[in-house]
Amino acid sequence: MGPFLNAVDFLVPDGTPVLAAAEGEIIEVVEGNTKWGDGDQYRDTLNFMTLEHRFGELTQYCHLVKSSVTALGLRVGSKVKQGQHIATVGKTGWTDRDHLHFLAFRDDRRNQENPFGSKSLIPRFTLP
Repeated sequence: MGPFLNAVDFLVPDGTPVLAAAEGEIIEVVEGNTKWGDGDQYRDTLNFMTLEHRFGELTQYCHLVKSSVTALGLRVGSKVKQGQHIATVGKTGWTDRDHLHFLAFRDDRRNQENPFGSKSLIPRFTLP
């Protein structure tokens, strides 16, 4: 249970391009960190990006290389297309291996029974 219930970890090497799962707008970027490790002391050293999509869904891409979003000319407010290169995978935050941590969720703050503020969605992957 919780906001990360349906998160997906893609085991890919550092340096792998991150592509937008769907068209959307960047609403949050944290990308100034370089530290990582296998312990909760690294919880606040995660680089990530959040995209908001057309029907209110959000996707979040975690464990990114420092400054990889701005190196692509992107920032909060930038519109991106599905499949666009939006960041690069890199070990930051609480992790012990190369991977992209991917989440899909919906704002659920109106639901007073949900203490997390968001509802985890089950991502569905299709081939083009």
